[in-house]
Amino acid sequence: MSAALYICSCDAYLDTWSVQRWALKRWYHASYTVYWGSESFIPNDKAVRFVSAPAGLAWSGTVVHHLRQIGEEYVLLLLDDLPLSGPLKDSLFQEMCELAGRRNLDMIRLNTRPFPEGQLLSANSKLAFCGPSLAGQIVLQPALWRRTALLDLLVASESAWDFERNACRRACSSEKFAGVLCTRVSTGGVYFHHVIEKRQWIPVEYVYFRMRGVKIESKRPVMGISEFFGLLVSEITNSLLRLLFKKQAREVRERLRDALPALIYTKFAKWRKY
Repeated sequence: MSAALYICSCDAYLDTWSVQRWALKRWYHASYTVYWGSESFIPNDKAVRFVSAPAGLAWSGTVVHHLRQIGEEYVLLLLDDLPLSGPLKDSLFQEMCELAGRRNLDMIRLNTRPFPEGQLLSANSKLAFCGPSLAGQIVLQPALWRRTALLDLLVASESAWDFERNACRRACSSEKFAGVLCTRVSTGGVYFHHVIEKRQWIPVEYVYFRMRGVKIESKRPVMGISEFFGLLVSEITNSLLRLLFKKQAREVRERLRDALPALIYTKFAKWRKY
């Protein structure tokens, strides 16, 4: 069963290449092929294969062009602003591919957000079927995809955000989509940095890579302190809700949001630039 790591990018995000290259050299310990997908930017690394797409396409259209140039059966999809932060080894690829083949899965999601709604495979398992209702379960966090299944779900005119909203509905109504498992396999998951938010460098991530000697050639601004503090509060709140309420966390968050006085929430939303 063949597999590859596919880093989905575009020329507008070519400034992420330096951190991706550093992370790959530091953490990628697998023998599987690495593909970098963009429009015209060719990575200066012989270990990485370049797949191209015409300029001016929507995100989904770009990914369709990339995937049609990849021959492997499975791809581990990694977005360009999510460089690895922990080891990725052959054993992880092998276990994921064997599990996908054994259970006829089209996707294994390697992140707990959102928490899987389905039942755990066993009492001690960290893997859960997302069940017949896939609402909110197909997200662009790191995941192993059957390449043809991902192609079937993509609509060339959609942005990344539209894909996340609409792909679940298409999967639920498709007789071809085989199912989703979540979240971390027994050998460990895929751990990653989140370096860009709202087209800005996240300050702690920017400093982290600069301190490690990574030369970031970018005109992209670094997020301001007040906005970063708002992001930090939001992340901590969401993490606490997930810890306390698990798969009910989203519902609890919505209830809390509705319970806040309108003025306070409006001020908070303006501060967070929603």
